[in-house]
Amino acid sequence: MHKKKSSFFLLIVLLPLFLEAGSRFLLFIKERGTERHTAIIQEKGYVRLKPNYEYRSKDSNEKYSINSLGYRGREINKIKPKNKIRIVALGGSITFGSGTSDNEHTYSALLEEYLDEQIDKATFADYSIEVVNAGIPGLRADSLLIYLKEKVLELKPDIVIIFSGWNDWNYFLTQGYQVFDYQSPIYRLNMMLTENSVFYSKLRNVVTGYRAVIKGDKFKKRAFNVLRQDFFTITLSKNIKQIIEICRSNRVEPILLLQPPTLANFKVKNQSKFIERDPVFLEKKEVYPQVLKKLQEIFMDIASENKIPLIDVSKNFGSVKYGDQYFIDIIHPSHVGNKLVARGISDWFLKFHKWNLPVKQAT
Repeated sequence: MHKKKSSFFLLIVLLPLFLEAGSRFLLFIKERGTERHTAIIQEKGYVRLKPNYEYRSKDSNEKYSINSLGYRGREINKIKPKNKIRIVALGGSITFGSGTSDNEHTYSALLEEYLDEQIDKATFADYSIEVVNAGIPGLRADSLLIYLKEKVLELKPDIVIIFSGWNDWNYFLTQGYQVFDYQSPIYRLNMMLTENSVFYSKLRNVVTGYRAVIKGDKFKKRAFNVLRQDFFTITLSKNIKQIIEICRSNRVEPILLLQPPTLANFKVKNQSKFIERDPVFLEKKEVYPQVLKKLQEIFMDIASENKIPLIDVSKNFGSVKYGDQYFIDIIHPSHVGNKLVARGISDWFLKFHKWNLPVKQAT
């Protein structure tokens, strides 16, 4: 009897370990052939991009390259030259430029181009501006915080432009199925297991997917549930504030980028094209203006509370009537949309920012 109990106990202990190991192996086999995601790697507890990686889509014109330091774009020096003003754009897939046809049409690359064209050469003396693309698809504010500390600060940036929010909201939308309140211990345990266990997260996706079918759990209902909960707002705010603190403690100027408009804020000529890519496009078009408003409120509150600059590029989209050519999907700008974002940031720097640089002496 005692032997049977011991065997049963051993089975209970070992079975989850075998299931987890098997799930991780199957995931490895599956993702090994997935070209796009091999650019994103996790090492030493944080996510980063694989250095010297090149990607070219077989189905579209999208292509990009990761430089030797692990950032999208051309090669840069790890040690900042004395005559460089280094700006880092920190964010997720919008900052990375998902869907942008090449490295030169991300908003960070365009921002560098616009600033170089417009800055007062006399004021800047022998200085030049360099903008580094520190965007990684899928990263939330908590991951950006770790990425900043472990990787980005080694570049000794002068300025960090912080842009986040959509991945944070989407995480609670997709992972936070409405069974328990977001602040409950059970919900937090659920989130922890989802984040760290491949087997649990896959099993949970199957269960919640089945529940969604039998209960008619629509996208709009889940979306509004997330917006009504405080845990999403509190978590995002806490992580952004920590990013600001890390910047300041390292003598880096933090600047917040207010979330730009989305395709949901404009009319769409060819809705069928977007519906074909995203079955819940119409529901997102109804919900996303309210999500955007919430994200903007969070950033405005943080900027006011922490007395840091906030860049709003919304007015640069003021003349847009139909959003088709400005976005590749509901939130990601196309290269045309990136031009508006970059121009809005550039205009703000030229109008409001104090560079505190030595003025070139007359000869």
